[in-house]
Amino acid sequence: MRYKELFRYGLLLIIVFLLWYIASDLHTRQKRAVRFTNGGSGEVKMDRIPMTAPSKHNSRCGSQQSCPPGHFSFFLKTGVANVIGPRICFEGQVVMSGIHNNIGQGLNIVLVNAVTGEVEKYDFFNMYSGNIDDLLNFLKDIKEGTVILVASFDDSATKMTDEVREIFISMGSSHIKSLQFRDLWLFVGAKGTTQKSPFEKIVKNDKETNFFNGWPGVTKLEGCFPQKLDQ
Repeated sequence: MRYKELFRYGLLLIIVFLLWYIASDLHTRQKRAVRFTNGGSGEVKMDRIPMTAPSKHNSRCGSQQSCPPGHFSFFLKTGVANVIGPRICFEGQVVMSGIHNNIGQGLNIVLVNAVTGEVEKYDFFNMYSGNIDDLLNFLKDIKEGTVILVASFDDSATKMTDEVREIFISMGSSHIKSLQFRDLWLFVGAKGTTQKSPFEKIVKNDKETNFFNGWPGVTKLEGCFPQKLDQ
């Protein structure tokens, strides 16, 4: 049985690499960037922004898009099962990844200054066996106007509380309330926004559609975040 499991994990790694390579090769160069605007109605308006040619530094993160002036580029990828960790990139730079040895099972979070684009802090929080108070304190300390980038790995919901969910909702999340055991979740929002973020993905843990042995397949999220939130 041990050899069979090792073979299955090895096969998984090969499949994931091939999927990543194919997706990167076919990925469109013209992405729609989304701008947070209100327009007096309280609804998020999605405006097309002319995209520039992809830059070499973005390609290091798996992204093939660059952003127009006044916007920051980001690229997020969830972990695969409990084997391959997630990746969080900002402005073409890898902030968290397995190669950097600074990720962990649960929620991987990066905080960025929305004005300067400076990465201010990053950390990971085990949502299965960790202390939820550590995540709660981390979220409560986030300053107004800070951009938050989140990528899940393995399980991100077992210790999720209503209080934590409400904090993510206040930063623009629309899907955090439905996040359950082993669901995949990617999110980019901001502290102090009153609008729903258009940068969010959730993939449900479903035995009928799961990619590997109890986990959904890897998912990605990329886009252009405005340098300054509209008032």
